Amino acid sequence: MDIEVDYFDIPETQWELVEHASNGTIPESYKKISDFDVMSSKITLYYRNKIDAKGNNRNLNEYFIKGTLNVPRDDFLFLVMDESMRAAWDTTLLSSRTLVKEPEYDLGFYVSKYPFPLLRRTYLTARTFFTKNDIGVIFSRAIEGAVPFKISWSTRVTDYISSVSIRPLSDNTSEMYFYHYEDPKTFLPDAMLNRVIVTIIPTIISKLLNACRPTTPQERETVYKIFKFGTDCNKFKDIPLEKRSIKYVNYDLPDKLEMLECSDKDDLSDN
Repeated sequence: MDIEVDYFDIPETQWELVEHASNGTIPESYKKISDFDVMSSKITLYYRNKIDAKGNNRNLNEYFIKGTLNVPRDDFLFLVMDESMRAAWDTTLLSSRTLVKEPEYDLGFYVSKYPFPLLRRTYLTARTFFTKNDIGVIFSRAIEGAVPFKISWSTRVTDYISSVSIRPLSDNTSEMYFYHYEDPKTFLPDAMLNRVIVTIIPTIISKLLNACRPTTPQERETVYKIFKFGTDCNKFKDIPLEKRSIKYVNYDLPDKLEMLECSDKDDLSDN
């Protein structure tokens, strides 16, 4: 199967967040929602209205979290990068499958279940990694492309962006900038949908911190190899888009997507 992918097409607003993470500042366009403590870590949740490429207000919100975490940078990055651990922190996850795994990027297919009546959402996502000085950045977004899985009672999400930028403050603490936006294509009023997402995001961050564990030297070496700390992301930005895109990705997929053992036991596949 061929999928057309421009997985390095990263919006300018994401580069701006990396700059804010580098400077420890808050984007002025975001408004504070609340502060909360998670396992002795200090977290603040912000939002702003989503403006589309044509300058129209979507009435949906972009969310941004700034937090001082009592976990090392590398432990946090390794956890987020390890897709086998995703079920330990993503409370919405029903099933997942890594389709392609390369040093610079990976592609994955996910099924999530949100509170009723949102039900199931499916995502085909591309994820890439880069650095700015000592900041590690993980960026992912939904992409177009067909998948052979037929998921009953589900909606395909094609407008989704998520990123995390994290830098060390000390050997055992770090500062995180987390961004999330999606249009889950629901008939729910936007205000109600925004409230649902505000509830989900802090829970996911809490689960992430709870799932963090000390990494081994080999695991830390894996982090260093992928992120190559010290490489300025401006070098990445200067590469022409057509040279940092993979137009076609070939992969073999199974006929059936199995449920995670720890998730809801309903069969997801019509196959």
